[in-house]
Amino acid sequence: MPFEWKYTHDGAGVVMTAKDTISADDIFQFLTEVFSPDDDLPRKRFILCDYSHSTDSSITFEEVRLIAKNTNEYSKTNPEIVVASSAPEPLLFGLTRIWEVMVEGSTWTTFVTQSLSEALDWIRNETGLDVSEQDL
Repeated sequence: MPFEWKYTHDGAGVVMTAKDTISADDIFQFLTEVFSPDDDLPRKRFILCDYSHSTDSSITFEEVRLIAKNTNEYSKTNPEIVVASSAPEPLLFGLTRIWEVMVEGSTWTTFVTQSLSEALDWIRNETGLDVSEQDL
């Protein structure tokens, strides 16, 4: 899987780093693992998706729609999560922005940027947690 992810801040945060070319199946696998029924969902406060090391995507528009649908379902389980995505590559930035528009009806607060430092600043402002590049 071209993703690495880990919990930070005693389980309050999830940091996902994508590498190389990513597919919809990769994202579905990530979401399934992070939102496992065995997981301690109420503790999560933020998700940071770092696409700065990803070079391309095979994700289609229809797959973005399915990812957004799944995201909307997961948001019902833990409605207070904030999600920041950093995607400097134009295609991934565009796909992530489309996802953001499609999840506007969810309870999650989202932010998509091309800058990792802006994503980290936004999470700090939204959560009050000291999130930094050292958490990646």
